[in-house]
Amino acid sequence: MSNTPTLKVSEVDQPYNEVEKGIEMGEALTRFMEKKLQIEEEYAKSLLKLCKSSNPTQTNSIGALYESFVQSTNDQATLILSMVTAGNADVVESLKTFFKGMRTEAKTQYNEGQKLLKERADVYDMLRKSKNIYEGAAKETDMDPNRWQVLEEDYKKQVAFTNRYHELYHNEKVPKVQSELTKLETIRIQKIKTLTRKFLQFHEETQPKITSAIQRPNEIIENMDAKVEIQAFQSLCKRVNVPLQDVAFESKAITGTMRRKTTQFTLDDISKGNSYPNTPSFTPPLGAKPLTSAPTIPTAVFGVPIESIMEKQKSKFPTYEIPAVLQILTTQVRQLDGFSTEGIFRVPGVSAEIQNLKKLLDEGADSIQTTNVHTPASLLKLWMRELPEPLIPESMYDQCMNVTTADQALKTFSQLPQLNQKIISFVLQFLDD
Repeated sequence: MSNTPTLKVSEVDQPYNEVEKGIEMGEALTRFMEKKLQIEEEYAKSLLKLCKSSNPTQTNSIGALYESFVQSTNDQATLILSMVTAGNADVVESLKTFFKGMRTEAKTQYNEGQKLLKERADVYDMLRKSKNIYEGAAKETDMDPNRWQVLEEDYKKQVAFTNRYHELYHNEKVPKVQSELTKLETIRIQKIKTLTRKFLQFHEETQPKITSAIQRPNEIIENMDAKVEIQAFQSLCKRVNVPLQDVAFESKAITGTMRRKTTQFTLDDISKGNSYPNTPSFTPPLGAKPLTSAPTIPTAVFGVPIESIMEKQKSKFPTYEIPAVLQILTTQVRQLDGFSTEGIFRVPGVSAEIQNLKKLLDEGADSIQTTNVHTPASLLKLWMRELPEPLIPESMYDQCMNVTTADQALKTFSQLPQLNQKIISFVLQFLDD
């Protein structure tokens, strides 16, 4: 061996650097997926906030469509949040933990490689020292032949040892470290493949459900009938346009030489803006009441306090402990097999039919006839929504929201008015069927 070889450090450093680059790229991908989920979460929460601020009223098909849009958007947001939660827990956090452990293991192998590099440097350093001593002795003119022989043998042994170590270094020591780094690379690639596939699967499985929720209002759009809506509107116009009796003007006797006149002044004159004859403008008599719309139907059950309903139905339903309208509507739902119908309280009935049947119930009908189970279900929701005072009074709302145990719930329930308790129990029993 005539020359000491130049030492290289790439046997360990370069593979380690490649592993580190792979970890950094995997972490960058993880951050991207995490940010994507964060954006989707913010979007879903914005949708929920929008839904919460919306208050659709089912007075016609447009109101039903509006309510369906709100519900479908709420469902869409809920699905997205569920996907985000699963993606963060099963993919993002798993990758973060994996790369943290992988970096620790890679650093361990790197340190092992650094030990090998130092060990190899020490071997070559001993070779250089032995060579320098041998070459220095060769330049001495009075070198003892015996000492020269010893130095030459030492140098030869060091050369042989270095060559054996060199072979061991490249055939066993370095390959062992490189093999461990290769295992890390293999695991890294497999882990990324598995979890990114899972990340995409969450989105693929959720998207059809989101699409279904978005398209749900199409059912209402298809059932919208402009002719029926206009007929219902025209019917409403006729009902509220109740003619009043003509108003007669009664003259009074006056003093002096003025002539006494009797003038008829009708409601038609008022509607046209006419004044009293020979007067600058019309001034109603002192204490006269303003013209008002037609009064509420005496038998009405919608938008009426429950106590009033119970009082009015005493003669017809003396044994009923709850408003009869609840019995009528729930019976109709059962007869139409409502509990086996999907979306019984989500899908609205036809607005025109709902308004017509509501009118019949307000006029005192004991039953209703329909083939659409969503109609009595919608009427049931409408009846509770139009109650002047909720079944759970506003004064007890905060108390109910703070209930955390069954005992508290029973205690709070017992504080409700007896009639409210009976109605709530009836509805809950109906829903439990």
